Amino acid sequence: MTEGVKEFLNGLGLGAHFDMFVAKGFEKEGDIPYLTGDDLTCMYITDEDDREKILEACKLFRLF
Repeated sequence: MTEGVKEFLNGLGLGAHFDMFVAKGFEKEGDIPYLTGDDLTCMYITDEDDREKILEACKLFRLF
């Protein structure tokens, strides 16, 4: 179940955030297209570069 999220984050070079994604309930690949900036704030992801990478990848993820 969490493998898709792990692959998504590892593909961005942001695998360090995986545990927080799971802890906050974002453990399904289907959750990825719906992530928002507020969700990242709840996960304590405050680094602007990380946030931008994740949110941009979410937009592209929606296209597939």
